[in-house]
Amino acid sequence: MSFQDDLNKAQTKMYKEMSKTIRGGAISAFNEIIKLSPVDTGRFRGNWQASINVPKQDVLYTDATSAITKTDDVVSHTQSYTLDDTLYLTNNLPYAAPLENGHSKKRGSGWVAAVCLEAKIRIQNNLDQL
Repeated sequence: MSFQDDLNKAQTKMYKEMSKTIRGGAISAFNEIIKLSPVDTGRFRGNWQASINVPKQDVLYTDATSAITKTDDVVSHTQSYTLDDTLYLTNNLPYAAPLENGHSKKRGSGWVAAVCLEAKIRIQNNLDQL
């Protein structure tokens, strides 16, 4: 095996490890956002949708019981993520932005942004250790 072959192999391995680290961190953050979602009927919590490269545009008609499966949905909908991709978690209910901006007595303002910031720091720390 040549030096170039060794270098290519190491590069491929690092690419896969970085993808795995970012995807794992995103899944944790997405699941935390879902778990922290304020619940009245469960419709808001059940409307989080994970996707790759294109944010979901639809509104789901769910209730509290279907929200339980959201964490499995996040894992399955991000399975093929690579470093070339963008991960999205969207909630297209008309009251999603007001809930993020503090219009709930159950959750203060900026809770989604806070989880995202914590995830960014955690992912960067994990990438630095590779």
